[in-house]
Amino acid sequence: MTDLFTWRQDRTPCVMLPFPQARRIGRAREVALIAFEMSKHPARVEAYRRRIREELARLLTYRGIDASEAASQVEAFDHVVEREFNRLMVMDKLGLLVDERGGAA
Repeated sequence: MTDLFTWRQDRTPCVMLPFPQARRIGRAREVALIAFEMSKHPARVEAYRRRIREELARLLTYRGIDASEAASQVEAFDHVVEREFNRLMVMDKLGLLVDERGGAA
């Protein structure tokens, strides 16, 4: 019979698996929309997106995710944000853009 409360050094430690950041569609759309609203000021857009990337990387590493995995997840999230930002740009040029928050733009 095994004692469940006995500490064993030979067991491997648990591994944290992050939620796939590329699947955070709602957050990516929110970030892209804010960046789109600032698009007349490219320096502000870049500073905002850099801040979002740094905050996400910091959060993931704080939660115990390996730095290389965190960097990979941040890159995946940034790719989704970029794709959503481009979608907003195209919709705006076509005159199809409706305010993502529910009203007309």
